[in-house]
Amino acid sequence: MAIEQGIWKLANGTGKPPQKLRPTGLADEGLLEEQIMQDVAILNRDWLLIGLAIHR
Repeated sequence: MAIEQGIWKLANGTGKPPQKLRPTGLADEGLLEEQIMQDVAILNRDWLLIGLAIHR
């Protein structure tokens, strides 16, 4: 069973309808790792980040 999640941009009381954001690719997985290291709440605000994966 496939599950689809959508992310919407809300207009914040301006009268504009919500807009569904389009999915996009990520050219560099390292960029995602850096963003998660800066703020793990991107994934889950209750998680504790203990280390960083190292690939050789």
